[in-house]
Amino acid sequence: APCPVKNPDRDPASDLYPTFELSRLINSYLQLLAFYLSLRYAFYGVACCNELLGNMQATENPFEKQPLFLAASPSDFGRRWNSLIHHHLKEGIYKPARAAVGWNHAYSKVVSTQATFLASGLIHEYVWVLLFFRTSGERTMGEYPDSFRPVFGKNFIFFGWCCLWVMVEKSVVWQTFFAGIAPSLNRVYPPVYGALLVLCIGCPIVHLFTECLVHGKYFDHLRL
Repeated sequence: APCPVKNPDRDPASDLYPTFELSRLINSYLQLLAFYLSLRYAFYGVACCNELLGNMQATENPFEKQPLFLAASPSDFGRRWNSLIHHHLKEGIYKPARAAVGWNHAYSKVVSTQATFLASGLIHEYVWVLLFFRTSGERTMGEYPDSFRPVFGKNFIFFGWCCLWVMVEKSVVWQTFFAGIAPSLNRVYPPVYGALLVLCIGCPIVHLFTECLVHGKYFDHLRL
């Protein structure tokens, strides 16, 4: 969190509401960028080691599509962030949900989108538990003093925010914006447009996703 913030005693790890202070937005963006780069280049490292061991061949990097710079919309960001998970959620949650509701039903897309983001929130809650949760025995014995016990439900709120914007993207007002102003902005210089899109839409609430990484010392350990 390189930018100084107002009210430094306020703990963003437990904040469950959006923040619009510019310094906090920039810090959140930099944390998200650092996390994205760690995933992207970790994939290359693992793929390289496995190739050297002769166990597998490198496949397409699921983090290669530059979501923080080339996203043209909220849904486009979701497709670009992790193409592997996006594919599995689409095939395993979205399409079965639409089939269950009825492909031609008026609310099939809305229900399927909500079910997909609910599943994504559940997956990330589980992963965050594995990364940061301290068992009662560990707390009693004082093991892992630098581990971080997360506030549960934050990933559900974050992915609910993302789901909201994907549905707003389908609204008449948003479609009008994308049909008129957005394409012009995106054509001028896509990386700037993509970065502004993430900063303005994602970063007010992304601390629910990234602050566990900060407090859980993910980046400190990654430096090793």
